[in-house]
Amino acid sequence: HTLWKATNTISPESMSGWLAKTINQEETYCTLDARQIKHSAGDAFVTNEDILDVFHRIDRSDEVRMIKLTALRMFHPDYPKSDMQRAKPTLGLNRGGYVGLMSRRPVVRK
Repeated sequence: HTLWKATNTISPESMSGWLAKTINQEETYCTLDARQIKHSAGDAFVTNEDILDVFHRIDRSDEVRMIKLTALRMFHPDYPKSDMQRAKPTLGLNRGGYVGLMSRRPVVRK
């Protein structure tokens, strides 16, 4: 997506010199594992178990560094109570879902 494309155009010299970032910053700041999810504080709207269910369905999750989220129309601040224009793309999607996840499989405890 756009953020990933933009950050990949920055030269290593600019990254470390001008921006004062390490070359491997994605390895430090953009990784997530099941242990971190299990020990997170949780949320009023989604449980850690719900997040783990999705997380375990990401193929090669240890290689993922960025994801792209799109808001549902019903959560957009301009969502009208009636006369909704279905084709207005700036208001997000009508239905939620996941793209590219593997089917559910039993979690193997180690």
